[in-house]
Amino acid sequence: DLSDPLHPKLLGPLQNTPGLAFPHSFVRLPNGNILASMQAKNADLEPPGGLAEYRDDGTPVRWASAANDVDPGARPYSPLLLPAEDRLIVSGGRMFHPPNIGKPSPLDHAGTIVQLWRLSDLKLLKTIKLTGPTGGRPNLEMNPYEVRRTTKGEILLSTGTGGLYRITGMEPETFRADFVYDMGGPTYVPLVIDRFIIEPVASLHRVVVLDVTNAQKPREISRVDLDDKQQPHWLALDPLSNRIIVANSNPQSEARLWMLKFDPVSGLLSYDY
Repeated sequence: DLSDPLHPKLLGPLQNTPGLAFPHSFVRLPNGNILASMQAKNADLEPPGGLAEYRDDGTPVRWASAANDVDPGARPYSPLLLPAEDRLIVSGGRMFHPPNIGKPSPLDHAGTIVQLWRLSDLKLLKTIKLTGPTGGRPNLEMNPYEVRRTTKGEILLSTGTGGLYRITGMEPETFRADFVYDMGGPTYVPLVIDRFIIEPVASLHRVVVLDVTNAQKPREISRVDLDDKQQPHWLALDPLSNRIIVANSNPQSEARLWMLKFDPVSGLLSYDY
C-alpha cells in the first residue's frame, strides 16, 4: 500500500496459484483486483504460463493457461487491458530465469507470439506469430515485450530486438500484428503520451520519440543520446511536470537515473539540467 509513499505497507505475499508460477507484469483491473502475467506453470519455471487475477492481499481469484497450438513454449509477458472491448492483448516475450531457480526447458526460446484474450472470463481467443520485415535487420519479431495503446486507440507492440508492430482486429478472425518500424536496437519499456511513443533503445544509448499519428508509418521526432555507459531500459512519466525518469538496467551500465523533459505539443525531448 503506497498511500503514504515514504512508508509503504505490506498487504500480503502473492499466494501460490494452481498450474501457474513466475509472475512478471501487473495491471489494475476495473474491479480493483490485479491481473498478472505468469511466465511458467510450475516451480521448475517450465512453460506454458498464463494469466492470474489476485486481490490486493495476494490471494488468487481466477487464472487461465496460455497453452495453445501455435507455441507450446508460450510465456505471457505484458498484458494490455481493453475493458470497453472485453479484451486483453498479451505479448509473449521470455523473461530469463532468476539465478539458481528453475531448470532449462526444451521448449524455451526468445518468443515470437502475441495473444488475444477475452477479459470477462480469461478465455484465450487467438495466438499469432509475429513476422519480421523482408530485408533489413533480422529477428525483429523476437521477444515481443511491451504493448501500449495511444489516446486515439492505436495499439503498438515493441520487441526486445527493436521492432515496432501495429496490432489490429479484436476478433479471432481479424486479429493481426503488422511490422511498422525498426528502432535500430533493443527496446524495452516505452511510454505513450498522446500521439507519441517514447522508446528507450538500450544498445544505442538513446531515448527516441516517434510520432504515431499514422501508426502504419511512425516517424522520429526527436531523441536524446546518452553516453556509452548508459543502457536505458525503464521510463516513467511525471504527468504534472512532463518530466521523464530514465533508468539503466544492463549490469555493465552505470547505476544511474536520468531526468529528461518532454514537450507534449512538439514531441521534443531534452535533458533536464
